[in-house]
Amino acid sequence: MLLKKSFPPDPDRRSPIPTTLPRQRTVLEELVRQKSEANGLPPAYQHLHSRAIDAEAAAQALREDNDRLRERVAVYAQVIHELRTELDRLTNNTQRSPVRSLPSSAT
Repeated sequence: MLLKKSFPPDPDRRSPIPTTLPRQRTVLEELVRQKSEANGLPPAYQHLHSRAIDAEAAAQALREDNDRLRERVAVYAQVIHELRTELDRLTNNTQRSPVRSLPSSAT
């Protein structure tokens, strides 16, 4: 009876895919390929990752819109201040009192 001698695997030859059956190797290679295409994210998290990116973009758009609205508020506040100052100046020139006196009742 002839026995086949087995040799240990060569330690210098390292494969990223362990020694498996051909079908398992194909499935494993496909999983490794999908992982590399997905930038290291598992498929279950890809949807969440894309939603997070969309949320960050929406937040940035809101920040920009908020900055634009703050500028408008500052302009409106300046206009209101100038109008109030002009109204006070006109009121002081005519010496009109903002308080009106009530008619006195005859007793």
